[in-house]
Amino acid sequence: MFYKAEDSETGESANSLGMEVKVGFLRFSLTTLWTSSVSIVITSVPMMIFVLIFRNYRPLPGPRTKKHLKGKPPELTNVDEKPELKENTGKSEESQKDSVGTNLQSNLLPHYWCYIGWLLLVATAATCAFFLVLYSMQWGITTSEEWLTSFVISFFESIFVMDPIKSLRSYLHMPRSISLSVFAKFHYVHVTPLYFADLVLPTDSTALPPDPVPRKVLAQSRKRRLHEEKSQRVFFDLLFHIFFVFCVYSLSYGKRDVNAFFQNDHLDSLLFQSSGDAPFPFQSITKREEVMRWMKETMLPVLFPRRDSLGNSLQLRERVFTSDPTSFRVGPVRVRQLRMPFSENLERTRTVGGYSSLLGKRRYCPPYSMGQEETGMYCVGWKPLASCSYEERNTKLSRASWMYQSFEGISSLPVWGTYSVYSSGGYVMDFSVNW
Repeated sequence: MFYKAEDSETGESANSLGMEVKVGFLRFSLTTLWTSSVSIVITSVPMMIFVLIFRNYRPLPGPRTKKHLKGKPPELTNVDEKPELKENTGKSEESQKDSVGTNLQSNLLPHYWCYIGWLLLVATAATCAFFLVLYSMQWGITTSEEWLTSFVISFFESIFVMDPIKSLRSYLHMPRSISLSVFAKFHYVHVTPLYFADLVLPTDSTALPPDPVPRKVLAQSRKRRLHEEKSQRVFFDLLFHIFFVFCVYSLSYGKRDVNAFFQNDHLDSLLFQSSGDAPFPFQSITKREEVMRWMKETMLPVLFPRRDSLGNSLQLRERVFTSDPTSFRVGPVRVRQLRMPFSENLERTRTVGGYSSLLGKRRYCPPYSMGQEETGMYCVGWKPLASCSYEERNTKLSRASWMYQSFEGISSLPVWGTYSVYSSGGYVMDFSVNW
């Protein structure tokens, strides 16, 4: 009844006020916190009524109780063998019968209140469920998530807030109960020395005190206690860190961009998961020369389109988007290349044994390794730097792309790829915003 239906057009909820943090399907806000607190206060009243009913109804008398109420003495001792205890035994029987009757009469409600309590409990639960179904028919997914969040918060508030309050109330009520018990009527039993001697077990005055606890046992107990204290500290530290991580995760999850994943997946499908409509799909690359072909025929038309889907030339203000045209280029595009130097694979030559003469000397490119990658300086076209002319070294627009750059120069981090972890340096080529 605290929740209103969301807007039918936008689907936004009209219940949450202020900042809202969403963790999965849970929506945390000041409104849900207030609703859960009010729900706890409202449900505490019927819960206390149910507890009072079930604690104060009179139980049905059992066989032993009926026997005591009829005045039959318990067959514990033979009274005829001890005539001096007849008088005391009669008084004890009367006192026992009176105590049982007093215990049965201490509860205020008759026994049939047990059935009334169960009937009220079932009726209350069924009524709440019925009205919850009626209200939920008007809700959408947003309001349902808010109600579920308030229900979860109410559950934890009942454990960590209401139960300690009830315990504190019982603790404060205890001195009053003790003071009232001073003025209560006591049931006196006349006890003679013979009756007292018969009930109390005889003790031996010559009994020796127990031996002291061995030091080994004390050391083990002390060590066990230290372990218990340490485990308690670790447990509470773990709870604190879990709460801290939950808070950090909740704040970061609430501030995330919900469209970032779909935008990244869309660009990935355009560049690397191209369909048959692409001029040269990424899956067709088998040689290093085909990488440049893929960049020229697929990557550049996607990132820097010149024409639209109808073949019309794009205006300058329209070229800031990609080919979809929904993704806006905020900054320049960077292409980074990592290379491995050629080397003679001596291990492969040893494995073929006597057939090495048929293979001859061949150069192989080993698998990528971060510590063995190429870091040399080249001229345009991967020519040695010493053989470059002044024009190629200073006037070519792409001359910086043939120079190795470390992570300090390009401010990048290592990348976890499909096959390996790639370093943060490399041969970098930066495209402008409107290349």
